[in-house]
This record gives sequence, C-alpha cells and structure tokens, in this order.
Amino acid sequence: MSSSPSSPAILSAYATLTSLLHPTAPLEIEILPSSISTTILHAGNSIGIPKRLLTACFPHARSTFLAHKDDDDDDNQQDDDRQEAATTKTPALDATLVLQLLNPEHISAANFRKRRLLLWRRNSGREDNDDGSALSCTREMVWIESLVTSPLYRHAKSPTLWAHRLWVLKTFLHSSSGSDEGNGDGRGGAAAGLLARELGVVMRAGERHAGNYHAWNYAREVLTLVAVLGSAEVHEGLKAVVEKVHGWCLAHPRDISGWSFLAFLLRGQAVDGHVARHVYGETEAFAERVRWQGSSVEWFLASEAQIRDSRTSLMAQSRPNRPSLSGNSSY
Repeated sequence: MSSSPSSPAILSAYATLTSLLHPTAPLEIEILPSSISTTILHAGNSIGIPKRLLTACFPHARSTFLAHKDDDDDDNQQDDDRQEAATTKTPALDATLVLQLLNPEHISAANFRKRRLLLWRRNSGREDNDDGSALSCTREMVWIESLVTSPLYRHAKSPTLWAHRLWVLKTFLHSSSGSDEGNGDGRGGAAAGLLARELGVVMRAGERHAGNYHAWNYAREVLTLVAVLGSAEVHEGLKAVVEKVHGWCLAHPRDISGWSFLAFLLRGQAVDGHVARHVYGETEAFAERVRWQGSSVEWFLASEAQIRDSRTSLMAQSRPNRPSLSGNSSY
C-alpha cells in the first residue's frame, strides 16, 4: 500500500472510516496492530482500525480540514447554503473525526465542532433533539462517549475531550432541561437521569484509565449542574448515585480518583447522614475482610472526620438560630 495520503487505497480507507464514525449509538473503537489486520474491521458497534492505516489517513484528514474549515464562515455563502452545511456532512466535519481519533488533544478540531453545533442550533432552532443531522447535540455526546470509553491509548483521560463534553452539556442539554420554571418535576427527573447517565460514562472511562482525574472532575461539574435544580428527584437520586459510585470504588479499591469523588459526594448536605455512615461502615468492613492495605481506602476512611465536620458546618450555617441539643454533632 502506498504511503501517499492521496493514493486511491488511502482515499478509499478514509471514506470507509469517516462513514463509520458518525454514530447514533456509542461505538467501541480499537486501534489494532497492523500485524492483525490491514483493513478496517466492523461488526455491530465495534470498529477495529489498523494503526498504520489510521496514521496514513491522518495527513489527508489534516489537509482536508485546513482547506475546508472556514467554508461555513464564507461571507458570500447564502443562508440556504449555511443551513444545509449545518445539517449535512462536510469535508471538514469528516476530517475532525480522524483528527480526534488519532489526536484527542486536537484543539482546532474540537473548536470547529463547537462552531458547527452553534450553527446547527441557530438554523434548526433545536437544543437537545436529534433531528437526523450529521452533527447535533445528541450525536456529539455519543461521539465523545465513544472516544472516552473505547480502549484507546489517551482518549479516556483527555482533558480536551472532557472539557468539550462539558461545554456541550452546559450549552445545550442543561439549558434545555433546566430553563423552564413551569415544569419543575419534569426538569428534576430529567436531571436525575442525566446525572446517572453521565456517571455511567465516567465510570467506564475510569475503567479504561485508572486514576482518571479528568473524568471524575467532569463528574463533579455535572453534579454541580444538576444540584442547581434542587428538586426532590435529584436529591432522591443521589442515594442511588452514592451506592453506584461506592460499588465502583470497592471494585477498584486502588483508584484514588474514584474515592475522592465519593468523598466529594458525601460532603454535600443533600446526602443523608445515614447514607454516609453506611458507606463508611461498608468500606471499613471491606478493608477488614480482605485485609486491604492500599493508601486509597485508608485515605477515604481517614476523611470521615473531615466530612463530618464539613456537614456539621453546613448544617450550622443553614440553621444559625437552632443550637445543638447535645455537645457532639454528628453527620
């Protein structure tokens, strides 16, 4: 196979690859050693791409992106052309797929996709519904999920990808689900479902890359977003969230990032004190049962006093005129 990015073989592989990377459901993408396969493998939502083939496609993707990235900004472009560009595949949009697949820190590709999303919203008048466009808010979240949860080398812990996902969430999904004051119950249920769904993505990314600070920090941001709603559905959902995160931490006891997020959850006043005590009791029993000596679990158990003091302080601030009935406060 010729190494030239303009060779027919490379152009054919590039066309096949970009046609597969516009998912409507999360993909599992793996970059394969060229000794395993020399062609793209595709079965269901799983895609295997030979590394040599991907690196050969990259120069073509880069040159295509540089040649077409400003097409949507052409002052001479008609309004109908702009609307069509916002809802269809374009050479630059296809190129960003290959660029991000090989280099998750490609800032220009991420920024281009942001501009296309804003153009799509302006021309379609939509926020979070997938109208079948080549690029929509829903499809963008699916694409990023595919990248951060697939067995790729750097993507699960990419600060650029997690920042981009947070931008999409703040710009589209959160605003559309949280701005209607007349539909509080619906917003609360949607926010609770959003939190559970995003935590599922974070935990899968945490399994791909241990100590995934960027993924768990994204979870903190999502929790802060949904907590603004303050609805009963969100508060009720937090108990299930704590149980799910605690279960993940017990399955990955060496992962300090997961334990740190769990401690962050328990510091919040919205989590019932009985839930916090149960979590600490279960963790201590786990450590004793398996004779665990790792520093992550030890740090979490040592944080109990700090979390108790934090919760006591929050309770005192919310009830400044109600003195404690006993000398010792508990969380």
